[in-house]
Amino acid sequence: MARIKKHITEEQRHTIAKMLAEGANQITISQAIGKHKSVVCREIKRNSNPETGEYTFDIAQAQANGRREKKKRPYKPNEDLRMRIVGLLERNWSPGQIVETFKLLEMPCVCQQTIYKMLRNDRKRGGSLYNRYRSGRKRLKLNT
Repeated sequence: MARIKKHITEEQRHTIAKMLAEGANQITISQAIGKHKSVVCREIKRNSNPETGEYTFDIAQAQANGRREKKKRPYKPNEDLRMRIVGLLERNWSPGQIVETFKLLEMPCVCQQTIYKMLRNDRKRGGSLYNRYRSGRKRLKLNT
């Protein structure tokens, strides 16, 4: 099954801007560019000038490109943040506690999955940090 390209192209954005300037409605625009009317509505809403509310090609394309670039870059912790996380893990903090504390203090942080990935990578490299991670239930002492 062939996948249909869902993103609006530069040419389609140019057509939207031109037809809006001419006073065309969204249904007419959607028929002209071959997209559903809801796609055109969403495009106009998302990529209009935030101050004036006007849809122009330049602003729409810049905003769309900015979102696309931002989406491509996953956040990677710098060395300072990594050392803070390692320090807290060594004090037997859970990844959930670390993330929530950083959020409360409004500090930049990574998600829990990234911290778990750090623990897995540490174990693969032969480190000992994963030993400090508390997991599972507490062990019960048996009285014999």
